[in-house]
Amino acid sequence: MMIGMIAVSLRLLTTPSDRKRCEWIVVMLTFTYPLAYLISSACTWAAEIRPLKYDAYLLWIDGVLGFYPSYEMGRIVRGHRWLELLSGGIYNSTVVWPTAIFATYLYLKSPTEALRTLKVFTFAAICAFPFYLVFPAASPAVAFPGFPYALPSASLNLMWLKGPSNCVPSVHFTSALLVLWYARHWILGKVLGIVAVTFTIISTLGFGQHYAIDLVVAVPYAAWMYRMFGKSKRNAFHSHAYVVVRPLSESP
Repeated sequence: MMIGMIAVSLRLLTTPSDRKRCEWIVVMLTFTYPLAYLISSACTWAAEIRPLKYDAYLLWIDGVLGFYPSYEMGRIVRGHRWLELLSGGIYNSTVVWPTAIFATYLYLKSPTEALRTLKVFTFAAICAFPFYLVFPAASPAVAFPGFPYALPSASLNLMWLKGPSNCVPSVHFTSALLVLWYARHWILGKVLGIVAVTFTIISTLGFGQHYAIDLVVAVPYAAWMYRMFGKSKRNAFHSHAYVVVRPLSESP
């Protein structure tokens, strides 16, 4: 956040005419962390009213693959310090990704499209909360203290856990997928988007923050968020009009 504020300040000093866009970015940077805190607090509150978690079931679903991705990745990450630091840094930077995409679209696309990206990222974070409330789960690291070395032999029962409910879907991975989608227009954007997706997979699984199924569910969830909040009203109108008009035009 501090780096972003410094960059905006330098931009204002060198290009005073760009004040409007700089103000938008400052607003984004200012409200990003409070919003993240509110969402985190909501997940903690959900854990208090729904202490019984479905972690044993999620672990069982992962095991259907014949191995446990989070445990395998956890041992790999713990065995390579550089990978642990790099993936951890990228994981913790997730909160500033929406601002980076917003600023990019503000300068290289249009204010309308920039605001649309902001809407998608915001609703992707907010709309995950009902899922956490209905299907609460903590994480492998919270539910199973021996992670990632000791694989538990847990039975398929609900588990009484104090950890926050924020597993299905993974908002971190949803954000990474949206970054890749929105940054696909530029070569550097594609590279950074692929890096974000790759290291988000490594970090979410490797640090025991998510099960593999959480990431799988995040794929259709990200597509749903984009379809619901990322398309222009004009495109939405034409898609609905096509559905109505085409059958009429094809009728005998």
